[in-house]
Amino acid sequence: MAAVVIAAITSCTNTSNPSVLMAAGLLAKKAVTLGLKRQPWVKASLAPGSKVVSDYLAQAKLTPYLDELVF
Repeated sequence: MAAVVIAAITSCTNTSNPSVLMAAGLLAKKAVTLGLKRQPWVKASLAPGSKVVSDYLAQAKLTPYLDELVF
């Protein structure tokens, strides 16, 4: 059985293709809604590539879901 040990949302291409990061935010929202949690052995990393893309997440009100999953 394999285990996930890292969950990374990171790429400079998010600047030119923000839909990928928005999809990650929507997936995080769904995970939180379903009560899913990040396991303590999973390292999470979020590097959106630019402040503009971070602003997209904030304007869509998706940042709290990523925060809750400890990204």
